[in-house]
Amino acid sequence: MYTESEIFALFVERLGSETPSHPVTVEAAQDVRLTTDFLIGRAMEVVREERASDDDQRLNPALLVLHERAEKVLGPALRLLDRADPAERQLGAQMLRELPGLDSAPYPYSPTIIARLGTLVETEPDDEVLCWALAAIGWQCHPSANEVLLRFAGDERASVRHVVANNLLNGCKGGIALSAPIAHALLRLAKDADEDVRWSVFYDVAEYPELFSPFRDVFRQSAQDALQDLVQDVQEEARRALEALGQGT
Repeated sequence: MYTESEIFALFVERLGSETPSHPVTVEAAQDVRLTTDFLIGRAMEVVREERASDDDQRLNPALLVLHERAEKVLGPALRLLDRADPAERQLGAQMLRELPGLDSAPYPYSPTIIARLGTLVETEPDDEVLCWALAAIGWQCHPSANEVLLRFAGDERASVRHVVANNLLNGCKGGIALSAPIAHALLRLAKDADEDVRWSVFYDVAEYPELFSPFRDVFRQSAQDALQDLVQDVQEEARRALEALGQGT
């Protein structure tokens, strides 16, 4: 008889680190021997290590399993947002970020998630928690997410503006038109002092030009101006954006 820790260790061994195996993760999520409390504990260990080392790129196997359990972990994730420890609030936001995944959003509980996180971000003192919460709001791919995200489009922190730039379009997918407030925010972000923010805007224009068609001319001009950007990566994305909008250079 394997212990819960041994079962989890076998899962991690089978998962792989470079390209995690999705079928293996689904199988682990269906394994009733791995309790949600145990998985939250293991995921929390990685979150604490990330925060201590300022490294948010490491694999968190337990979090992957929790995501596959979807609405079954909605309650525990929401309760984590009420904790005094920022690491616990961060994990709650990370769990909610992929409930649902981008390919299946929005879910019926997306408005609940957005409403709860929308309250959190108004007073959240921890920058990492704030960024994860805003990302979780954006990943719901729900129109109501943009009302929250737009409030942070001019935030003084580049990390926060970057999250906003990365997520504003998510609520516009599925045939929802790009609104004037979102277009104006993205145009401002396209001139942001932070190069990653500028790059993100032109990446979205290049990948989803149909969403920008009502504002094609102003985004063409914005991309044209960015061809003179001091950062080469931004120039290249601006060039892709111009080509996608129908005006190659």
